[in-house]
Amino acid sequence: MSQKERLPELGLGSIQDVFVREAFKLEGVLCVAYNGPERGINPGEGFDCSGFVSYVLDRIGISRIILEKGEEALARHCYQYFDFFGVHIEPEERQRGDFVFFSWHGNLPQHMGILVSERAYIHALLKTEEVSISALKFGEIIPGQKTQLPQKYLISPIGFKRLFPLSETEK
Repeated sequence: MSQKERLPELGLGSIQDVFVREAFKLEGVLCVAYNGPERGINPGEGFDCSGFVSYVLDRIGISRIILEKGEEALARHCYQYFDFFGVHIEPEERQRGDFVFFSWHGNLPQHMGILVSERAYIHALLKTEEVSISALKFGEIIPGQKTQLPQKYLISPIGFKRLFPLSETEK
């Protein structure tokens, strides 16, 4: 039996609940800009967005190993989570514990977070300088129009991924 399958047995709730609960423990931790895969991945130095997600996955014992260009690697940047980790889902299927991705430029993910509900997510938000919860909003971003920084993190996610497939009883 895998660790994922044992979590509900141990009275810890679903894997999604464990994942989100662990993320909540980091609310208020300092945020930093992404500066390579070795930085922004621990609470002592601060988190960037994908470092925050990586840390939470590590804390609950979920492997971040991906196959990128035929080689095993540890997922660390949001594009790796977007391209190689989990299963893409439709926006209307999103729920607690899923990943949400944002971009300035089309489909290249530049920010990510963890859904805590269908309408909110927790992420390492550099603007607020700490891990925080934001409302999930859908709106139009007009290409070529100058946008303000918060729009990148608050409006029009480019995709959602599910790391943990739901069992029939959780659907």
